[in-house]
Amino acid sequence: MTAESRAFLDAYETWVLRSGRELDVAHPESPFRPYLDWRLHTGLRGMDLRVFFDLQEGGWCWEMAMLAERAFLHAHADLRAAFEDVWVSIGFTLHFVEKHTRAGLRCKAKEKLSDVMVKAPAGTGSWEPVELPGTADADWHAAESARLGQPVDLLRKRRDAYRTLHRLAFCEDYPPALRDMETYLAVHEIALSERDRAHVRARMAALGLTGKAYEDLLFVMKARADDPPQAAPSGAAVIRPSRACVTGP
Repeated sequence: MTAESRAFLDAYETWVLRSGRELDVAHPESPFRPYLDWRLHTGLRGMDLRVFFDLQEGGWCWEMAMLAERAFLHAHADLRAAFEDVWVSIGFTLHFVEKHTRAGLRCKAKEKLSDVMVKAPAGTGSWEPVELPGTADADWHAAESARLGQPVDLLRKRRDAYRTLHRLAFCEDYPPALRDMETYLAVHEIALSERDRAHVRARMAALGLTGKAYEDLLFVMKARADDPPQAAPSGAAVIRPSRACVTGP
């Protein structure tokens, strides 16, 4: 075992003991802390890159994380022995990928939307467009559930998913989430203010993605992964803060 793997394992054990129930990867003791800016698709090429985003799009988060772990260990080979510990590998997926990274958060949002489609009873009726950035207030969700005659758990899950995608688009400037905003607007799944619509149009144009195919999105994401850490993201522009970024989730 390399010295780096040994140090990572020691740090992992300390982090689990001191971080508390949430196991925050940004905790000072977290072994993942040095990698918080790591882009999960870094190093992926060709079909691997496409599969990564296909899995993310479909909400197949565990499989996406496995591909991300392979790419991560390709770039950090000195940590391979540490990841042979199954708990480290699981921690990478559950606490780093799914709770911290933009790819993981978007994947979990897509997973929630798929779950809603599967579990919605036949009598649910048509879903109303979700107004974004929206609210997480429990009383509001209960009132909406009573008004629409739709299960409150599914209503909340659907709105939480769209709010996550909104935050990724407006607060994190994540191109796949910006594309989500454009797509879900077109099919009336979400509703945005005219100011937010203008922001989406401007960012998609700046990224060269307006009216472009899925492959063009992959090209943009590859370019961002290849940027050195200190470089501005491809197509960077001044990001207009959204209410969601100011008020929190």
